[in-house]
Amino acid sequence: MGLKPIDRQGAVDLLVARGGFSANGIFRALLIGFPAFSDRWRKHIEWWGGEHAGDYNDMSEFVHFVVEDLHGKRTIDDVRAVFEFMERQLHESDQETRDLIGWGFFETLQNVASHDPNGYQEYEQFLGPASERIWGKIEGVWEGKSSLADVIRAERSNP
Repeated sequence: MGLKPIDRQGAVDLLVARGGFSANGIFRALLIGFPAFSDRWRKHIEWWGGEHAGDYNDMSEFVHFVVEDLHGKRTIDDVRAVFEFMERQLHESDQETRDLIGWGFFETLQNVASHDPNGYQEYEQFLGPASERIWGKIEGVWEGKSSLADVIRAERSNP
């Protein structure tokens, strides 16, 4: 076919430009909307060594970017822009993407940010109407539970 092989760096560059392995376009949109995420994304792609990390692991990397890189450095306007982006996606995307945003972004954000001094409640100021409904639903799922094992046990006993 006339194609030349590429080296590891070329493969990473290609995956970064495409938004990773995911067929879900949200990762490419995140890279376009938040170019500062690209360094962290590149390291994530390299760490997985050419394997697909999975959409939820990929979204977790974006959550760490929001908590550590944006909020941690007090770039509040950028944090607000992330939440506005997610709110738009909740209205414009398919169910698979909405689930990824709800359980992949918001639930992971609550878990990661719960270790911050101000807790995850610090992020509630950025929620739009659709995000707020999902946020509350996640809080309800975790209410009275201290681990993922507790959540899974509760789901299994009350399907």
